[in-house]
Amino acid sequence: PIEAQKIIVVCRIAGEIKLARYAANYDYFLSLDWQHISGQNVQDNTALTSRFGGDIKLLDYPAAELFVGLSGSYWAYENNQRFYTFGHGGYYSPQSYLSLSLPLDLRGLLNPRWSYQLRASFAYSRSREDAADYYPERADLQLAASQRGENPQYAGGSGSGNSLNWRVSTEYQFLPDWVVGASYAQDRSAFYEPDFLQIYLRKRLGNSLSPLYVPPKPITAYH
Repeated sequence: PIEAQKIIVVCRIAGEIKLARYAANYDYFLSLDWQHISGQNVQDNTALTSRFGGDIKLLDYPAAELFVGLSGSYWAYENNQRFYTFGHGGYYSPQSYLSLSLPLDLRGLLNPRWSYQLRASFAYSRSREDAADYYPERADLQLAASQRGENPQYAGGSGSGNSLNWRVSTEYQFLPDWVVGASYAQDRSAFYEPDFLQIYLRKRLGNSLSPLYVPPKPITAYH
């Protein structure tokens, strides 16, 4: 009861480097991020994370633009701190995590009033986590837990998975200031298989640009 009243405070110090190039028919990017995570009543941690990717345009016509790309991310944390017993930070911190994605994007303008987009992406991920003490940095609590006849460690392990998501969307300008649009999408991965359907109307206000977008731009919530 006394230990439960102590507050855990987590602080982060980070630095990031980003490189990118955007051209008419291709682009690429790379980011590297280093973090030192410390605090009160929690184990220190360090992390190196990166994101990388790019795409190239294979078709370039008004009716069909085709982009093929590759993107990925890599994380490496020194300590596994994702649990919630006293001394953990409660954040996902794998010792290695790699994710790769292959997106395909076909879009175009079939006539001055009708735009479309077909987008699909296949992804693969793999992660590894070390075993972690119930109470890192607290040998007394670890000893008390072991004296109760239990193994005071969370098991580590590794795993991998695949996912596929795709979306088809279209917009039609039926009046100079009005567009009707529709979008349907699916995500398919382990334990996550949602379907999304959206039908919307958009009206141009004032002297803004055409209400028709290429690729289509479904309505999103404003944050």
